[in-house]
Order: sequence, then structure tokens, then C-alpha cells
Amino acid sequence: MAESRAQGRMAGTHGTLILGAAVMVIPFAWQLLTSLKTLTNATRVPPTIAPDWRWSNYAQVFELLPFGDQFLNTAVVAAARTAGQLLFCSMAAYAFARLRFPGRGLLFGLFLSVLMVPPALFVIPQYEIMADLGWLNSLGAIIAPGLFSAFGVFLLRQFFLGLPGSWTRRPASTGPGRCASTGPSCCRWPSPACWRSASSWCWRPGTTCSGR
Repeated sequence: MAESRAQGRMAGTHGTLILGAAVMVIPFAWQLLTSLKTLTNATRVPPTIAPDWRWSNYAQVFELLPFGDQFLNTAVVAAARTAGQLLFCSMAAYAFARLRFPGRGLLFGLFLSVLMVPPALFVIPQYEIMADLGWLNSLGAIIAPGLFSAFGVFLLRQFFLGLPGSWTRRPASTGPGRCASTGPSCCRWPSPACWRSASSWCWRPGTTCSGR
């Protein structure tokens, strides 16, 4: 009896998951079907489900748009912004996590308050800054605003707080100073926090102009 109830619950769970997966797949399936229609059928109201199987639509996209250049620009921007985030955010996060100085908590709170500012408010100021630098219509104007973010500092700070204190407490007689000695041990690129941060920043660069 108990086994049959467990099987019934499992069947219900799998049925719910399958239904949810189907609902999530519908927009992608509709996008694929629409991409194979003519412009007339794609914009028809009410819409039609059956496609026209116009595979030439994909060839026309590559002919009309410089897709190769766009892909290369995207790769360069994503790599540069991700590297900048990991470098600059890790240094700021280490300072907030391990260094003791007056007003650290207040400064960190003010620092995180940037996350509450809508990204759209950064667009015009950043545009003016890039215009003053003469960087308009260049990759630098897209890369520079995303080299640092409050979210990245917060994420890596939490990671540094979870590290053993012995990683950052080394006698001065054993070698270089604090920054040089803690770099190799605390800022390991394969660490879970850095990989998670890198995946997040690599996914976001084309979606925001705020650099947050």
C-alpha cells in the first residue's frame, strides 16, 4: 500500500515536471517555427502555427548582418569584462572581508546601495563619459563600464569570509607582504566563487550598460 502511494506521488511529480518543461519549451518551439515562415505569415493575425519551411531565411540573415564580426565583438567584450570583474572585484572584496579599517561596514553598505539604483539611470552619464573620452562607437565604450560591479564585490567578499584565517595570516618574515602573499592562495581562479562569478558576468555583458 505504501509502495503504491509512493509510486503515485512519483508519477504525479514527474507529470508536473513534464508539463512544466513543455510549457517552457513552447516559446522556443514557436520561435523556431516563426523563423521558417514568410514575413506575411509571421506577422499574420491571428497567427498560424504551420511554418512555410523557408530555410533560406537563415542564409539571408548571414547575408544582411555581419554575424561574424558581431560574434567576435561579443567574445572580446565578454572576455574583457569578465577578466576585469575578477581582477578588480576580487581586490575590493578582499579589502572588505579581511582588512580592518574605520567605517568599513558603513562604506560597504553604501557600496551595496548602488545595487538599488535602476540600471537605466546609468545610461546617459556613461554615454557622456564615453563621449568625453572619445570612445564612442568602440569596444572600449562597452567594456569599460563593466570592468567593476558592486554585485561582484559582494559575491567574492562572501567567498573570502568563508576562507580560513590562516590563508591570509602569514608572518612578514616568510616572504612578501600581505597583498602579494594572499593573492595566490585567496584568488585562485578555479575556486567555485570565481567560476560562478565568471559565468554570471560572461552572460550579462550584452544585457546592461550599467556595469553593475
